[in-house]
Amino acid sequence: MNQTQYSRIHIALSPWDLTDDYNRHAGVTMLSALEHSSQPVTIHLLYDAKLSFGKEKEEAYNKACYQNIADKYNCELEYHHVELPKWIEELPCLKKWTPGAMLRLYLPELLQDLDKIIYFDCDMIIRTSIDVLWNTNINKYLSACKDNSIPYFSRNRRKLYHKLGIDVDSYFCSGVLVMNLKRIRNEHPKFAENLLTYIKNNQNLPYPDQDLLNWFCEGNYDELDQKYNIYSDR
Repeated sequence: MNQTQYSRIHIALSPWDLTDDYNRHAGVTMLSALEHSSQPVTIHLLYDAKLSFGKEKEEAYNKACYQNIADKYNCELEYHHVELPKWIEELPCLKKWTPGAMLRLYLPELLQDLDKIIYFDCDMIIRTSIDVLWNTNINKYLSACKDNSIPYFSRNRRKLYHKLGIDVDSYFCSGVLVMNLKRIRNEHPKFAENLLTYIKNNQNLPYPDQDLLNWFCEGNYDELDQKYNIYSDR
């Protein structure tokens, strides 16, 4: 990524289905991120276009809402269609979590011109500068927050992770990521394909995309400040 590219912050969100109500949450995440940036921003929205068949009005409405937010902050929007393999949506572990969570795995191949990207889950509210997050030096595959609930992992969860080669003691959350796209592409050109093969062979992962990324990193990641990992159930 050249210096001109670094002058823009690139953020990825994964609403997955552009016709449902979940887009309201993604819109809040997008708005809060733009409120906390002093640099130009490009938002990359990951979705599956086939889910909009027969519901084009709903898709057009949500796209118009995204565009209204983008126009207010002089933000660029880019849409990226990702169609997951049919078998993915049938996995037992994705009955609880939306398959859209898996779309982040495609970012290295989707964004060939970018060296890095910030990924936010669509239920995030950003209350601190994303400029600082963007300018964080990243040397490993990604930067993430260590899961502060590790001491409360159940015995069965620990046993499963040990069996699968997932490092429990350095387990991280996948809701906020700074991904080193260039390094992942260079060293693992079939990144998404390999991780999807892994989950196909291990269909009982309790936190699918998060467990996959932890398995891939083997505890080797740049740790972000816990201020990016504050959870509220209110």
